[in-house]
Amino acid sequence: AFSPAIQAMCIFTRTVTGRFLLGFFVIVLLSLAWSVSPILSILGTPPRIEGVLTHAIWFAFVLIGIGIVQSKQGEKGLLQTIIVSNFLLVLYGFFQFLSLDPFRGIWAEGTFLGRTFSLAGQPNVLGAFIVLTFPIILFSALSKKEGKEERHFLILLCALNLIVLITTVSRSSLLGLGGAILFLLAFAPGVLHACKKVKGWTMLLLGLVLFVLMFIIFIAFSQRFSLETQNRSMRARSIIWSDTISIILDHPQGIGLETMGIVYPQYKSARLLVVESLQTNIDRAHSKPLDILISLGPLGLFAYYGFLISLLIFSAKQKKSYE
Repeated sequence: AFSPAIQAMCIFTRTVTGRFLLGFFVIVLLSLAWSVSPILSILGTPPRIEGVLTHAIWFAFVLIGIGIVQSKQGEKGLLQTIIVSNFLLVLYGFFQFLSLDPFRGIWAEGTFLGRTFSLAGQPNVLGAFIVLTFPIILFSALSKKEGKEERHFLILLCALNLIVLITTVSRSSLLGLGGAILFLLAFAPGVLHACKKVKGWTMLLLGLVLFVLMFIIFIAFSQRFSLETQNRSMRARSIIWSDTISIILDHPQGIGLETMGIVYPQYKSARLLVVESLQTNIDRAHSKPLDILISLGPLGLFAYYGFLISLLIFSAKQKKSYE
């Protein structure tokens, strides 16, 4: 029963990418030793709830996933799970965009200023989910050689993903998706070759889809950033970043996960009151490197980005094994 998990752990110890990920999780556990509030760090705080317990669940999912893909049948099952999950969340998000949400009455939609959040609970979380799953679906669509109907479904699902991602109005997610697509085109075997085969009416259809997407981008972003609260966002973040650096200088080892909300008031600059309400709770630095550095210290930052960089290098090397 535990053989898949044992296999996954062996993979962690054999690869550089696995060692970085395993090291990051160990640092997450050790961060309780320097956390200013270990209970908060374990359980997490709303709305994100990204404490040690949540990281442990994510790590368990990674172990399960690695164990599953050791067989062809398991790999196919995991791919189908990703596609179905993506379809359900994106379809519901599309209904929200069209104001056809059947559960509209139970959501506090005004909190997100009309941005799509689907069942993910928050627009940025939905955007991150799409960024992680869209390249997999796109690659499946372009590399599928049999099953014309299934390929058309995947292409349609890709278009739906793009529409819903745009309606989240998440800047980081759009940038992330652009980077993911560029990496996919550069290193995924067969993708560029499949793109070159697209001709005639298909190109016309793709051009029409692109025009519609650009129109949605213009409408969505103009609505979001026409609001005064959004225009103040970047000014507020620059102040928060400066205050975060002050916290890091005083706590170079980190303050633990999910604890910035209780430490930040001691470092809050008076300048922030010009652009943010006195009651605003600052619990994030709004910068991933700073968020990791303030929570897990330099070791956590090194392990996190070491994992990402080694994963990209590993993916690039995989291209050569296919050629």
